[in-house]
Amino acid sequence: MIMQLHTCPKESLAAALAFNARDQGAEHRDAWAWGIVIGWDKESLQELAERHGWTPETVARLEQLHRDFVALVPPTLGAE
Repeated sequence: MIMQLHTCPKESLAAALAFNARDQGAEHRDAWAWGIVIGWDKESLQELAERHGWTPETVARLEQLHRDFVALVPPTLGAE
């Protein structure tokens, strides 16, 4: 089986997190990275906030960071 290589940095980062066998919510730094790159659903985010002691402000910041990350558009290939 041939694995597709990601050329987009966002896709590559998301794949690196998604195809990692670790529980991404167990450790707060992993949960934070996953939240920025992939995002958590509301129920999971509430559970993680309780587990990791995140305030509502911290949760709102993570949600905004995820929206900002999703909005990033890679530069056009070959553009100067």
